[in-house]
Amino acid sequence: MSADDLFELEKAADLLESHPDYRVLRRLAVHHGYGDAPVGRPVRIGLILDTETTGLESADRVIELAILRFEFDAVTGAVYRITDTYGAYEDPGVPIAESATKVHGITQPMIQGKKFDDAAVDRIISGAHLVIAHNARFDRVMIERRYPAFAQLAWGCSYAEVAWKDMGFSGSSLEFIANRCGFFYEAHGAMMDCRALLEVLHRTEKHANPALKQILMAASRVDEKIWALNAPFDRKELLKGRGYRWFGEEPKAWWIALPRSEAFEERKWLLNNVYPGSSAKVRIDVMDAYSRYSERLTDSKVRQISLTDSDQMSLEL
Repeated sequence: MSADDLFELEKAADLLESHPDYRVLRRLAVHHGYGDAPVGRPVRIGLILDTETTGLESADRVIELAILRFEFDAVTGAVYRITDTYGAYEDPGVPIAESATKVHGITQPMIQGKKFDDAAVDRIISGAHLVIAHNARFDRVMIERRYPAFAQLAWGCSYAEVAWKDMGFSGSSLEFIANRCGFFYEAHGAMMDCRALLEVLHRTEKHANPALKQILMAASRVDEKIWALNAPFDRKELLKGRGYRWFGEEPKAWWIALPRSEAFEERKWLLNNVYPGSSAKVRIDVMDAYSRYSERLTDSKVRQISLTDSDQMSLEL
């Protein structure tokens, strides 16, 4: 397409955008980032990561890995240069489920005989301060099994840790957010998903509470996952209404995750409403950015808690 043709297309797009009945989406361009950091700013290294897998469950295997290494401002959440990228396929030796191929388009012949470059992966993650995925609960478990080094890194989740609705987005899928930000891309290719997420983080910088800044705040937070072990069956609806979720495998219990600052009051609520008039046995999983979304826990304890005049401090764990 000639320069003149592109110029005419842009004129047409500008004309449509000037009318309130039209919205124009532009294809995401591949580029090298958003400029250098101003001198003196506290620059950190981030990784945007995405995986495609043999199936749709966390027990499946990674067949495509994409990592985008970039610089960001540790205070404001501004995005700067892209300093490196890595993307490749791997044949894990197990078939790809048809349901997964329908999502990501990867077939067995595309990966046959291919393998990730372990040295390249080690190099691109070296010195990183934060890994961000749009569904870290899925991607982290997957990639830590293939590369245990990811267990030593702090992680953030742009899906779970950003208040998209408060920012004016009625949905939180990456493709929807991208469209609302004014661009489209070929979704479910791992590297393009990474570039799209970084673009979203950049385009929301001017918001009162930028998306990347929200992720950084979440990374600094310590949470507790409280398991209400052996909760009476007749308290089921009460727990559901409170926001607890049922976990059907071991330890087979209702659980809720809260910032540590709220956990003390939550344990009091359990004792007063779920285990009235008695002590209770609860499991407390401590989660921070290094263990959140991982199969590995920083700290996990089962404790007996009670709420008597002589034993209130037992709630402090």
